[in-house]
Amino acid sequence: MCARSFVHDKVAILQRCVALDLKPFLEQYQTDRPMVSFIYDDLCVRIRSLMKRFVKSEVLSENEGNLMNIDVTDKKNHKNYKDIDMGFHVKKL
Repeated sequence: MCARSFVHDKVAILQRCVALDLKPFLEQYQTDRPMVSFIYDDLCVRIRSLMKRFVKSEVLSENEGNLMNIDVTDKKNHKNYKDIDMGFHVKKL
């Protein structure tokens, strides 16, 4: 039971880290100004940032121009569980 709770806590903190990573992007686009011309580049930066946590760096560099070419369901493209960037707060646990 304790191990399950520990994993649950780590996942909850990971979710918070991802939310904190996305927050500036979401706040930037909560405006009445015309922002559609910037959204593609900003989304690519956000998605790449999130993918760096889970996807091998060589896979990301091979597909730098097109993130859609990366098969995120293919386990060969995943980082080892020890190498996943779960954020500073999770590492402290």
